[in-house]
Amino acid sequence: MLEFGNKVTITKDKKIGDKIYYFVTLPDKTTHWIAAENLTEKFITINQPDVICYKQPDTAYINSNTKLQPGDFAYFVKEQDGFINVDFISYMPRLKKNQTTWVGNVWLKDGYTDDLKISRESYILSRAYNDLYGKNPNKENAIQKLKDALEINGGEETEITYVIKTLLNELLGIKVENLDNSIDIQ
Repeated sequence: MLEFGNKVTITKDKKIGDKIYYFVTLPDKTTHWIAAENLTEKFITINQPDVICYKQPDTAYINSNTKLQPGDFAYFVKEQDGFINVDFISYMPRLKKNQTTWVGNVWLKDGYTDDLKISRESYILSRAYNDLYGKNPNKENAIQKLKDALEINGGEETEITYVIKTLLNELLGIKVENLDNSIDIQ
């Protein structure tokens, strides 16, 4: 009944064992129980290059192992002292020696957006990254997901669309000198 980004109203919660469940109301006024782990207040997408993340909500706790890149997708967890805590859910490529990175839970101070249209694209991009860099790589699935990401907002482009186009072109073996908005991927 729910798809990525659908809004619900939480009316109560209940803990059963170690799990928390929310009683939610949909726009048509129907109600349902859903595990809290399946909901988030908002989605976060990195929209700047080389974004620093932190191990604690304090600039002295820099995570020097990872710099986040445009299109990296995370779930919002909480906010504290001008920082937000997020969970990243995919393997992400990094240019050093073709390595991939699993970031997990970190704190951010800047370099992100919670725009839903951008998050819709970056969520699918994160799934394509998992297809490419996860335990069972599948290039064809990744290519299809990248094509889906380009269409998720009715073809409307966002500030991270170029990341998707660049990766898709790379996977299809298309060399592009200057990637701009006029490229049409079939």
